[in-house]
Amino acid sequence: MTLAQLHYTSAPPGPDGSGFRFTAVSAGVPQGLLREAEQLIGYEPPRDCPARPDAEELKRFPKSFSCSELSDGGRLLSRSVYTGADYSGRWGNFHAHALHLPPGARLPDGALPITAWESPRWADSTPPGGRPVPVDRFEPSGLLRRDALVAFAASRAAWLAPFFADLGAVTRDPGAGQIVLVEHDSADVAQWIALACAVLPREEAHRLTFTTYTRRPQQARQQIVGAVPSSERVASDHRYRVHDCTGRPPAEPVPDTWAEVCARVWTAGRPDLFRDAGDGLGPLTVAALTAGIALRSDARAVAAR
Repeated sequence: MTLAQLHYTSAPPGPDGSGFRFTAVSAGVPQGLLREAEQLIGYEPPRDCPARPDAEELKRFPKSFSCSELSDGGRLLSRSVYTGADYSGRWGNFHAHALHLPPGARLPDGALPITAWESPRWADSTPPGGRPVPVDRFEPSGLLRRDALVAFAASRAAWLAPFFADLGAVTRDPGAGQIVLVEHDSADVAQWIALACAVLPREEAHRLTFTTYTRRPQQARQQIVGAVPSSERVASDHRYRVHDCTGRPPAEPVPDTWAEVCARVWTAGRPDLFRDAGDGLGPLTVAALTAGIALRSDARAVAAR
């Protein structure tokens, strides 16, 4: 199955006008999808980034990698990056490359959307001739290797259980609000999303919506929303479950048994247990205890049932 692609940036005058517009679109993509996609792929640079960055500074701008639900039940997987000045020399340009996943469609080989983070298949510019190059697979980024994720989980140990508790809430209840993750680097948000996808049942992981960066979290539509410290702040309330990983670590214990077990499995460096145990807290607690992972009394009670 060939998945439709979209490219969007500020470009010189053409048949569809000038300025920000779609510069390459696969054949057969309806206008309604383009209008909807245009609302999801925009990019605003952080307020504290250089106004006129050089090539090295551009590399340090956050990348907005998103998986968003569409009105027809499909998904839009997109990567938007800041590119600096446009064709006219005006600063503020970005390039978005997006992939349309129709309802029920998956990435090649059934890969989870987050595994496409920083794949070399994503383009930073419009393809020659305005024709998207067919994509048959997305090579995963080295950032999401098991050893890298285990090391990241260890570095965020204090935030793991609170995050997993909120993840369980928002995936169970659409009205439970959104998770906002504040990190200095959008790559760290991508790693959080990878941690989340590992603990969720496979089907829920496929349905998870996210963005690794936005300057305005309150305008984001995804379940997990990445931000940087200079992004517009949102208060932690019934709409937003904020985890600021650039600040003081949380100290309060988390009563959610599943979340606590997930955190301990990750810090023990055994994410394979999530796959081997299948769905359900009971099998996971048994697998964790068998692997020698120390669990709280509430988790041990679940394992004993």
